[in-house]
Amino acid sequence: MNTNRHNLAQKTGPNGRPLERRGVDAPLPDPELHRPTWPLKQVWGGLLTFYLVALALNAASLHRNNEHMPYGPVRSFWVAVSAPLARVTTAVGLDRPRATLTRTIGDALNR
Repeated sequence: MNTNRHNLAQKTGPNGRPLERRGVDAPLPDPELHRPTWPLKQVWGGLLTFYLVALALNAASLHRNNEHMPYGPVRSFWVAVSAPLARVTTAVGLDRPRATLTRTIGDALNR
């Protein structure tokens, strides 16, 4: 009688001991079933949240950078898009963490 359980019990490791130590009836664990996975909605939600927070914290700086772009339609578009966002985030105070970091350790990081 050559059953799957019989074959599992016969497998041994390099030291001669059986690989399956839980008994003959216990199946080997399937590595595909125990692999941690994240649902795609959670991944996209986390990524979107990260970029929105980064945009909110850096909106004033991004607007200043957009104002230094060469004149043309691309600059006009980005200044028009970033100006309202920069005004709102500055009024709420979301530009303060970046200003504090720039003031305290910004010079050391930019060397």
